[in-house]
Amino acid sequence: VNIGRALLNSLVFTTLVVVLQTANSAMAAYAFARLQFPGKRVLFAAVLGSMMLPGVVLLAVGVNVAV
Repeated sequence: VNIGRALLNSLVFTTLVVVLQTANSAMAAYAFARLQFPGKRVLFAAVLGSMMLPGVVLLAVGVNVAV
C-alpha cells in the first residue's frame, strides 16, 4: 500500500470538498440574508434544523430495526 499516494488522494479530496461546500454555503447564506422569496422562513428553519442534528441521526432514518 502506497501511503504517500493515499495521503495525497485524501488531501485533494478534502480540499475539493471544503472549497465546494464553502461556495455552496456562501450562496445559500446570501440568498437567506438578502433575497425575499416565499417560504424563506420555513426553508431557513429546515436548513437550521438539519444542521443541529448529527449526520448519523439523518442516516439512521432509513434503517429498519427488527425487534
